[in-house]
Amino acid sequence: MTIYSKFHQDGADSNDTHLTLTYDVKYWLSELCNQRLTPCADFASIILESVLQMNDIENEGITNNLASGEMDSLEDASSQANAWCQQLGLGPGSRIVDVRALPLKSAGGYHREESSLVLGDILPRNSKSYDKNRAPKFFGQPTIVYFHVTVLSIDTINEESMTYVADIFLAQSWRDHRLRLPEDMTEEYRILDVGWLQDIWRPDCFFKNAKKVTFHEMSVPNHYLWLYHDKTLIYMAKLTLVLSCAMKFENYPHDTQVCSMQIESLSHTTHDLVFKWNFTDPLVTNPDIELPQLDIAKNTTEDCTLEYSTGNFTCLAVVFNLRRRLGYHLFHTYIPSGLIVVMSWISFWIKPEAIPARATLGVTSLLTLSTQSTQSQRSLPPVSYVKAIDVWMSSCTVFVFMSLMEFAVVNSFMGPVATKPMKGYSEEDLTIHRPSGYNGTSSSLRLRGKASSPARGPPPPPPGPQYVTFCNGREVALFIDQWSRLFFPLAFIILNVVYWTTFLH
Repeated sequence: MTIYSKFHQDGADSNDTHLTLTYDVKYWLSELCNQRLTPCADFASIILESVLQMNDIENEGITNNLASGEMDSLEDASSQANAWCQQLGLGPGSRIVDVRALPLKSAGGYHREESSLVLGDILPRNSKSYDKNRAPKFFGQPTIVYFHVTVLSIDTINEESMTYVADIFLAQSWRDHRLRLPEDMTEEYRILDVGWLQDIWRPDCFFKNAKKVTFHEMSVPNHYLWLYHDKTLIYMAKLTLVLSCAMKFENYPHDTQVCSMQIESLSHTTHDLVFKWNFTDPLVTNPDIELPQLDIAKNTTEDCTLEYSTGNFTCLAVVFNLRRRLGYHLFHTYIPSGLIVVMSWISFWIKPEAIPARATLGVTSLLTLSTQSTQSQRSLPPVSYVKAIDVWMSSCTVFVFMSLMEFAVVNSFMGPVATKPMKGYSEEDLTIHRPSGYNGTSSSLRLRGKASSPARGPPPPPPGPQYVTFCNGREVALFIDQWSRLFFPLAFIILNVVYWTTFLH
């Protein structure tokens, strides 16, 4: 029902008529006047000492037609608005004044207490004309819902299940021109019962990549509904979301994970409903968020509207760029594994004859490195591609294995160890049983001063030096050790330069 009053300003011309309207008509006329389709285009706010209000039942049909969108075009609405203005005696110089700026004078002064509301106070008088399943489209245009997200915390990032948990405030705002304002609404907004959302239209948004959504109800339900004078509804709720994130570990632990939170319409296509981010502050992130192994490098808001076989469904996304901190893996993976590689090089300074010491050092280093490689990837899913940590640990394993191979080569050049002379006998007292040549005879072992069987044939010539081959092999083994002392550290330094240059970028 249209509520208006006519009056004449003191000292003004009698033709200078003013009109005070409720927002039902004021909103629609302002939309038309913005299109310059009505002569009522001169808006101004004036201070009034008193307002005489009355109900105009005659004009209720015009208001309902405007609000319900039954008019075919702006021209039709403009013609009815012009006729309505002329009926009230308003000329081109008339002013339309918003009743929100004016105090309502009562017997006790310019103040009126707001009474408690019921659902019928905001629904149209003809409740059958209101369809809660139909979006409040304005002149055939899709309903626009504005979103705002405040990220309170991000935690429990699980690489194995590829999920993360976020606590947020989600705010939605939309305008439903079919609703009525309470007659005694004098404040900027009015808090409505959240349960009324079951009886009025609301956006059918859902979190597309959410595995679990929890409403907070301690100590009261953490959501509320506001109604403003321009019939804008704001619904805000605090939620805890368990969201999936398609993580990629090719550069792990130098990776940056891109995780999103997608909000999509369930049943309305873009022909009826469009989601948009709030223009002023679409996303606010708590600066005190602290993650144990990740840093929030960058946050953005995007439009993720997709085309399905059933149509285009509007979608918005909050994108979190989570960059992994290197400190944990530096002290628990890289430095220990590097020290194990360096420890395996100690065998190059051990004498080639110390076979047990060199073998134990190499095998122990290899087993320790293998255990550390398994522990460094315990929290990751078993992916089929090669990760950066795999490149590092495999390279360290190769270096330790090559040090073992170097020991095997050195040991092969050493040959058999020389036998010491027997106690109580000189080398001249020892003769070696060896073939005597081409005559097929052989010499026998003879100990000087003791009885022996008579020798057949001439005595063999004195044996030559028995340590020539051994000495030459030892020199080669020592040369290999000396060469390894330079080659292995230099190759490991080159590996580090290539590795860190590649994966840090």
